[in-house]
Amino acid sequence: MAEPAFSQHEGGAVPAPPEAGVVPFSATHLPAVAGMFAQTFRGGAGRSAETLRRTIAQLFLERDAAYADIPSLVHVNADGRVDGFLGVHVAAFECAGQPVRVAFCGSLMAASPDTDPFVGAKLLRRFLAGPQDISASESANAVSQGLWTRLRGAVLPDYSLEWIRVLRPAGFGIALAGHARPALRHMAPLARPFDALAGRIGAFHAPQPGPCTDEEGDSATIGALLERFSADAVLRPEWSAVDLCRRLADARHKARYGPMQARIVRRGKAAIGLFVYHAHPDGIAHVLDIAAAPGQLPAVIDHLFAHAHARGLVGLRGRTRPDLLEALLTRRCHFSHRAATVVTSRDPALMDRIRSGRLVINGLAGENWMPLIGHDFA
Repeated sequence: MAEPAFSQHEGGAVPAPPEAGVVPFSATHLPAVAGMFAQTFRGGAGRSAETLRRTIAQLFLERDAAYADIPSLVHVNADGRVDGFLGVHVAAFECAGQPVRVAFCGSLMAASPDTDPFVGAKLLRRFLAGPQDISASESANAVSQGLWTRLRGAVLPDYSLEWIRVLRPAGFGIALAGHARPALRHMAPLARPFDALAGRIGAFHAPQPGPCTDEEGDSATIGALLERFSADAVLRPEWSAVDLCRRLADARHKARYGPMQARIVRRGKAAIGLFVYHAHPDGIAHVLDIAAAPGQLPAVIDHLFAHAHARGLVGLRGRTRPDLLEALLTRRCHFSHRAATVVTSRDPALMDRIRSGRLVINGLAGENWMPLIGHDFA
């Protein structure tokens, strides 16, 4: 540990105040960042949770040495207090066959935005000035999306919508209300007779899985399939360099969303796709990822819907991408906007390639697998 800096004073040497402004995130900032996260995203719940501090440290401090030059960032005010944070996750990607480093930023927060409304902009500007080849986020809210666009970031509309498929309308309404008032979830059994009646109506017939089966997928098989299914993408992770076992283990920690299902879809013996989602009983599935072999995406989506219905779930929700959006348009889905996928690069050639074709940057490839999204840390 580095020795503290000192300044001269009449009474002798005293510790100098910590450096103000935007500085790399370090272990000394961890308690303040964990408290800020709990207050900003959990209304103060879990403020002292050791699991929250460990998770933040694991995600943003225990880094691959190859990415040490692209740290997470904090903002320190003139009093030496941490009042802003931007979490950065870096991964090896390929862009048109060229190796690139993609830095995802999320958990952008400021302790007192009314006192210093420019904290977020300062953090984001410093992040975008880093040495990464491509900067991205799949969780930009309205405020941070505005910051991105003012700093030359590009919003990707087809990757920024949320799709919703209602399976059981009465249960879906109760599940939605239960997000705001958890006690209402106990009313779920009351919805079943109404949903049984709705199931006789065309829009809410039980989805049919087609001639497919599914099985639990291990990380090695899922990694190999993700590599194969994304072969034609312009921008995709170097899946062989991703510690998918750890990423899937991290993704399981989403208590708000429920237990995780990671399933491989087969037609006969051939694997044609996979899906990963979280759901509570009688709840709404939060779909983390869907991948499929060329031409097989509709069949995989239908099997996903049938799988969720068979487990008694009332609906599904997830993020769009262009091919998924096209398939969902004919499957009675609704669409809304909650967060944007944004991307930028100082290299115009990279941006031209990114705009030219399919991207694999959401879900397991991006940042929504992190336990900071969907876990309680109580």
